Amino acid sequence: MKNFTVIIVLMFALFSCAKKITTSAKSTTTINNTETKVTATTTATIPEPEKKLPILDQVTVTKPTELVLAGENIYVARCGKCHSLHNRDEFIASKWVKIVEWMAPKAKLDASEKESVLAYLSYYAKK
Repeated sequence: MKNFTVIIVLMFALFSCAKKITTSAKSTTTINNTETKVTATTTATIPEPEKKLPILDQVTVTKPTELVLAGENIYVARCGKCHSLHNRDEFIASKWVKIVEWMAPKAKLDASEKESVLAYLSYYAKK
């Protein structure tokens, strides 16, 4: 029973962080010379970037600031909660912005936390 519970909890955790998929299906059926069209659509919304964050202008900072250090703590605690963490120098800064914009709502990051995480990732991003 214990193993079953662990498996269920792991499956729930895996699927709660899974990428949402958009599907669309259309069909036409003819019954007694009457054409009936059936359309089913399922959609997922992708958040639009709010605005250009000023953090990309600070990428050339020579030593980590408090914002960068706070971002590291948030990145490890919140992002590492659902999946393994990417190396901070795995992507360029502009790619990190897109990733954080996409993942911030899932991690329930507010604007200041998101800015801290972006500061951290941008500081160590691939050059």
